[in-house]
Amino acid sequence: MSAVERSPVTSRKARSPVLASTTAVPWGSSKTRPCHFQHKANVYMRQSNPLQMVENGESLARQYALRDRAVDLGWPASNVVVIDQDLGLSGRGSEDRHGFQRLLADVAQDRVGLVLALEMSRLARNSRDWHNLFDLCAVRDVLLVDEDGIYDPSDINDRLILGMKGVMSEMELHVMKLRLERGRRNKAERGELFHSVPWGYVLLPDGAVTLDPDEQVRAAVQRLFDAFLELGTAYAVVRDLRRHDVKLPKRDSAGQLAWRTATVTIVSTALHHPLYAGAYSWGRRQTQTHVDPTGRMTQGRHHCPSEEWTVLLHDRVAAYITWEQYLANQSLMLENQRRPITKGTPGGGSALLAGLLFCGRCGRKMLVEYRTIRQGRYSCTRRRFAATDEVYGGLPARGLDELVTQQLLQALSPAAIELSLCAIEHASEQRRQHGTQLRQNLERATYEVERAERQYQAIEPENRLVARTLEANWEAALKHQSAAQDACDRLEHEELIKLGAVERCVLEALSHDIPMLWHAPETTAGERKEMLRCLIERVEVTRRSTGQQTAVAIRWAGGFESRHELCRAVFAYEQLDNYEELLARLGARRGAGWRAPRIAEQLNAEGFRTPKQRGAFTADVVRSLFPRLAGQAEGENASGPQPPRWSADALAERLGIRVKKLKDWVRCGWVQALERPFDGVWILHADERELKRLECRVALSRKGRHYPADLDGEPV
Repeated sequence: MSAVERSPVTSRKARSPVLASTTAVPWGSSKTRPCHFQHKANVYMRQSNPLQMVENGESLARQYALRDRAVDLGWPASNVVVIDQDLGLSGRGSEDRHGFQRLLADVAQDRVGLVLALEMSRLARNSRDWHNLFDLCAVRDVLLVDEDGIYDPSDINDRLILGMKGVMSEMELHVMKLRLERGRRNKAERGELFHSVPWGYVLLPDGAVTLDPDEQVRAAVQRLFDAFLELGTAYAVVRDLRRHDVKLPKRDSAGQLAWRTATVTIVSTALHHPLYAGAYSWGRRQTQTHVDPTGRMTQGRHHCPSEEWTVLLHDRVAAYITWEQYLANQSLMLENQRRPITKGTPGGGSALLAGLLFCGRCGRKMLVEYRTIRQGRYSCTRRRFAATDEVYGGLPARGLDELVTQQLLQALSPAAIELSLCAIEHASEQRRQHGTQLRQNLERATYEVERAERQYQAIEPENRLVARTLEANWEAALKHQSAAQDACDRLEHEELIKLGAVERCVLEALSHDIPMLWHAPETTAGERKEMLRCLIERVEVTRRSTGQQTAVAIRWAGGFESRHELCRAVFAYEQLDNYEELLARLGARRGAGWRAPRIAEQLNAEGFRTPKQRGAFTADVVRSLFPRLAGQAEGENASGPQPPRWSADALAERLGIRVKKLKDWVRCGWVQALERPFDGVWILHADERELKRLECRVALSRKGRHYPADLDGEPV
């Protein structure tokens, strides 16, 4: 047998009926073995984006031609599988490439003997996916084929070449990306890179950016920023625009103008865009890669602070607001977020210091807990999230709110008249802006009517198909014009409030009475919170472990800080700072023979309060405290009264008489005695001299002789 007949390819062809029909032996076919032909040949196809599929048709045709290459290598056409699911997808990752995942699964399950691709870069553009593929191919003895040849991943030389091709594919992707990125950056550094411009601006054909020529569009932009300056939150701006039926403009790619209802996304996007402040920016959002617990990597973009922007050029276009106002808006929106270090937007709850109150011990922001709609309580978050034995309790919102409100109203008194006059001017300015908006709507509606009329008059009467459509458009424009005219008429007929001398005096009198305005039923909790935030930056409370006193520090706008003491509510009488004084006063009044109603009235007059700050003392509350006096007395003298103080039982036994008779003497005033108020026990005073006198009285009583009423007298 000749050498050609003994070659491996010749012997495989002789054993395989498929190879026997092959007339040409391709280069590198010596690496194929009979075991490879027992499996399928997978042709993997990929193009980076859908645009390449349309414009680069030749590349797509070359990839489909790889089926013929597999047939030339000896695989029957029925065993050639084309995987074209990843057309239009980038090769930098494998998470979204279902075709590549299918290829990996077929290789891992030993279904594939040959993998074909136009270039190795079609399979993967990152080393992780690439090495994962050809390591699996080496384990399963799968050959890789591209336009340059056939590679056996289990062969060390082919493995070196495949590794270099994978590195070059990844490097090629980064080089192309870097080249494009540098080109974009150079153009951005000149302030000329614009993909689109926000509404309120137009992009001219020469690349210049200018204000929108439409006056109503510019007025809508200015109205948005003025509303945010007044209201302070994006949600409030949206509610204000919708309440006044103010639409926001948008131009499509062809420059056609459309009007849409205000949403939080539209308003927030406009407030964040620096172009409205005349500044060109590029690189405001950076890409971050995240790895989930399963190991899957995802990329997302996040906004960066202005200090980290790649390009920032001031005064590049005409501005609606100043750069300082833009920075103030960003700070305010950041402060509106509900985070541990920010105030957040004021809600509708009754607790006025939500977002402003911080713990003086740990520095954390205190949260608000509502047991009912009107009963709020401030609590420190350290008690929840920190493993500590230190006491970090809360306090009811009512007492602290009343203290801060009192300080606020005192601070507002000097500026009451000025605030009222500013409110009048602001209302007049709002009415003027609303009138301008309505007149612009009417002007635009009139233009649309005239335009629809010209279009209708320009067509031939016989063309009824077009005429009916234009007639309907004309009717719709007329209705819109009529509605705009009615709105203008209503505004003109509304009487503008003008203050005369009498009304001004009344207003000045009311403005001086800020507490009445604060407590008015029409004033909402949100409005009170807004007023608080205008003057107060931060409130810190430091609660002591025992006692009622809580230190309160109020930091006012401008840096001034005032300190106060708050008597907080406690749960038990023992926690009262004046508990001992309260018992002493109670015992003294009771010892003097006062009744419970009179004692309660006196305690209230002296400023004593019950625990939990529930209110004043009552007769029932005073009676409930009498057992505490008994406990206190028993603690002081557990063995009972000692001479010269006697109990009624002890003194009666000492004198040899009944207790009832001794008490009768007490009532007659013949014995010095005091009834303890807390338990009704009689304490009698009897020293040696008094005992002799009482013994003499007992002796005379037994003989039936009369004893004078005077306690200090001698028997007759």
